[in-house]
This record gives sequence, structure tokens and C-alpha cells, in this order.
Amino acid sequence: MDLEYTNKRINSKRGSASILAIILVFLAGKFKWIIGVLKIAKIQSLLTIFLSLWAYAVIYGWKFGVAIIYQLFIHEMGHLIAAKKKKVPTTPAFFIPFVGAVVGLKEMPKNAKDEAYIAYAGPLFGLMATLPAGIIYYFTQSPFWGVVLYLGALLNLFNLIPLSPLDGGRIISALSPKIWFFGLLILLVYCFYDPSFLLIFLFMIGVFSWIQHYREGFLYDLCELKLAGYEKMKLDLQEYHERLKNYLSIQNEREKLVNQLKELKAEKERKRIPWIEDTEIKMQAMYEVQYDFALEKYRLADHYRINYLTGEPYEEANIEAAYRRIENSIDKLKEEQKRLKTYYKTDAKTKWLTLFSYLLIVAVFALLAYGGIMIMEKHPPGSL
Repeated sequence: MDLEYTNKRINSKRGSASILAIILVFLAGKFKWIIGVLKIAKIQSLLTIFLSLWAYAVIYGWKFGVAIIYQLFIHEMGHLIAAKKKKVPTTPAFFIPFVGAVVGLKEMPKNAKDEAYIAYAGPLFGLMATLPAGIIYYFTQSPFWGVVLYLGALLNLFNLIPLSPLDGGRIISALSPKIWFFGLLILLVYCFYDPSFLLIFLFMIGVFSWIQHYREGFLYDLCELKLAGYEKMKLDLQEYHERLKNYLSIQNEREKLVNQLKELKAEKERKRIPWIEDTEIKMQAMYEVQYDFALEKYRLADHYRINYLTGEPYEEANIEAAYRRIENSIDKLKEEQKRLKTYYKTDAKTKWLTLFSYLLIVAVFALLAYGGIMIMEKHPPGSL
């Protein structure tokens, strides 16, 4: 099959496919309650598989639909199995027609090494799903399997671009997230060569991920700022508690705190623009601490108000519970600081092994893609 002819066939249908994908994503956004029901029913993955299969079958035929769903399914199973081995909870696999499939991590891995391990499992399982197409072609000489081999290899090669959130970016993070910049350049060239909404969207996410990495020092400082605030809060809360026990107008104090909580909540939830409003973001961090402080004061004031209104015997509020909540916040901030400081630190052995494994699987998929091209060029147009 002539390669140029094949590419034209694929591109001619891509417009309709993209429109259908956008419609499906739009409908999914409008009917989020349906997705919620599916999650409860534990059939989300199965339904999205059949939805994607139907969409691919409508545009490309059922044989291609089954082949691409099979490859996507095996790829995502690799991520799920690796995540389970690393004890990282995940969401079910979610299939999106003409976009692919995704498995979400409910929490971040402990370090970049574990993240790379989970990411690498996808292309590795994808390789096991792609190779059979070449074997079947060898015995059947059917050009269809050449197309499957080519598209399977191309799909995985694209996913191995060294840019987060693609698998390649997550793998290469064990080397250095700075390499994501080269992934951005590769994807930018791809966008110029074959522009699409999906590529532009991935490029924007990649830019955001790259910026986030370079802002980790700033985020570390924010944690330090909030830690100082919480430490001071423990002292101030004890002083407030002693004053409150002798406070006569507890109702007025409570109403004042209600208004303060509303104002602080609005401030801490207001969106700020990174770099442009970094000073405001630091202030927002303090608003978050102040909100928690006001909330603890409100709880104490409400305890004494209820005690006063009911005429119950005097009972001192349990301030220890407030201290425990503050300590929990402090522990979370310290854990986040530790993650920001050590997440991407890996030993030399891990770096070399990651680099070798990454280059090896990229080379294998490149050879498979080339093999698929050679097969298609051997067969005339329309022989599928």
C-alpha cells in the first residue's frame, strides 16, 4: 500500500473524528452525573471501551477499532499493574474516542523513580501488544496488519515524547525534568507539521508542567511561610482560649468570626496568576493559615456559647483537638516540603538504567514503525 495514500486516507477522516470526539467530550461534561453513576456501578471502563470501539468502527471499520482498542487496553493495563505493585491507588482506565485512554493516579508516587516505573510499564505492555501484528503479517501477508503495526508503534512513539504528562516525560523525570524542554520543542514541531486541537492542548499542559517544576523552589518557600504561621497559631490559640473563658459577649465574638471566615475564604480561593502575582500568592498562603485560625476560634467560641445558652454546668472546651488539627496541617506541609526537595533526586545507577531503557524502547518502536511503513509500501492502495 502506498504510504502517502494511506496517510491521506487517515487524515481525510481525522476532521470528522475530531469533531465527533469534541462532541463526546462536551456531552460528557454536560452529563457528569452519568459518569458518577458509572463509577459507582464499576462499569465505567467497560462502557468507555465499547463507546470508543463503536466510534472507531464508524470511522475506520470494526477491524481497526478492535485492533486499536486492544492496544490501548494492554497499554493501560501495564500502568495499572505497575501502580498496584508500587501501592499507588488509581482510577479505572477511561477510554476517550480518537484521543486514547488514561489511568489516573489518586496520589503521587513516592518519588520520580516510582513514577518512571509506572510510566514505563505502559509502553512496555504496548510493545507486547504491537509485536503480534508483525508476526500475524508474516504468516498471512495481509496489509491490514502492517497498518496495525505502524499505528501501534506510532501511538507509543508519540507517547514517549519526553514531556509530562506523556509517558516519556514521566519516565525521563527520573533523569531530570529539565529534559521536558526538549519534549516541548518536539511537540511544537509536531504541532506545526500536523496541527490539531489535541496536540495544542497537550503542548499547553506540557508548558504548565514545565513551569510548575521550575516553581518548586517558590512552592517550598510557601510551605515554610505557612509552617511559621501554624507554629505561631498554636501560641495565639492558647491565649485566645484563656481570654474567651472570661469573655462576656461570646455571641458578638461568634458573629464577628463568621464574617471574618467569609472574607478569608473568598481571599484564599481567589485565583492568582503565577509569577505575575507571586506576592499575592504569598499573601494567599497566609490567608489560608488565618482562615484555619479563625475556624478554630469559632469552634471554641461556639462551644462556650452553647454552654451558656443551655445552662449546662461550665465545661472547658477541648483545645487539644484543635492542636491535633494544627499538628496534622504542619505534618502535611513538612511532608510536602520533603517531596519538593527529594522527589526528583535519583542515584547514578537509576539514571543510567532509565536512560538505557528509554532509548531502547524508543529505538524498538521506531524500527517497528519503519517495518509498518515498508509493509504498506509493498501493497497497492485499496488492498486493505
